[in-house]
Amino acid sequence: MSAFDDQVQDSLNRTFDALRAHVESGLASCRDEVSRLAAEAGTRLTKQTAEAAEAAAAQSKRDIERQLNEWREAAGHDAEERERDIEARVRQAEAREHDAEARERDADTRRIEAEARLQASERVADELRRSLDETRQQGQREIDAAREDVELARQQLSQRLLDIDAFQQQISGVKDALADAARLPDAIKRLDQAASLGEALDGLVQFAGREAGRAAVFLVKGTHLHDWRAVGFDGASLEVHVGETGPFSDAFRGERGACRDDDALPEFARNAGRRYGVTMPITVGGAVVAVLYADAPEADNEHEPIWPDRLDVVVRYAGRMLESITIRQAAGLSTGQPLKSGSPASAARRSPGSIQ
Repeated sequence: MSAFDDQVQDSLNRTFDALRAHVESGLASCRDEVSRLAAEAGTRLTKQTAEAAEAAAAQSKRDIERQLNEWREAAGHDAEERERDIEARVRQAEAREHDAEARERDADTRRIEAEARLQASERVADELRRSLDETRQQGQREIDAAREDVELARQQLSQRLLDIDAFQQQISGVKDALADAARLPDAIKRLDQAASLGEALDGLVQFAGREAGRAAVFLVKGTHLHDWRAVGFDGASLEVHVGETGPFSDAFRGERGACRDDDALPEFARNAGRRYGVTMPITVGGAVVAVLYADAPEADNEHEPIWPDRLDVVVRYAGRMLESITIRQAAGLSTGQPLKSGSPASAARRSPGSIQ
């Protein structure tokens, strides 16, 4: 404010100096003019001219002073107006500055609050992401565990179904075995009712044919075995040498023989597919008097068939019955009837022999 006052004061001083110089220059001009007029008009007019000049100078001075006062007052008013305007502008600038500072403080506050909210939101988002990841991982683990449980249950169910199927097969096998075993009493009863060796052997070969499918009884004659009756074979005569290696030689020695390969089967039993064959000795008084041969289609498993065991029981019982019949015949307790052709079923065939 002092610099502006000095500037105004300097401007007024320069104006006053200029006016003074102008007035003095006018006065000097007037003086010269008056002097010249006075010189021309004479001495008489010198005083009047001087008075007039002085009056004019005084009037001019008064006019100048009045103008200067007016200018000074106008300049003062203008300076005051400018000062008030400047003060108002300063106040406005200060107000705007305070408002700007307030807005800046408010903006800083809002920025800080926004940053705090953003940080809080980021923390919440991070927590939500972690929670979501943990939930997803837990869900995945639960899903995997459920899948494992389902797979384990499926495997257990499959195993149980397999066990049930196996158990059903076992039950079916047991039922079949029971049904097959139910035929044993009939075979034993028929052997008990046999009145001759021929009837006993005929009952044996018929039972073996029903059990296996094909069967034949061979009588021992020296070193050869001649078929006496057969079921399931054609009408050709069957003969086996006991010295040949195979199931018949095993039976001739009193042991059970078995064969399952086509090459191992007897020649008369070959070319009928895969079959399982057995030979069993029929003994009387400890001596092998006949051999039973039977074979059946081989099952698609590694288990030994059960029907040879049932045949073994019946063969052993037939041996005991042959021995009993022989004793009764030797004692004259019963007389056996000669075997007649056609007495067995149509599938059976008899070779000439002396067994009664």
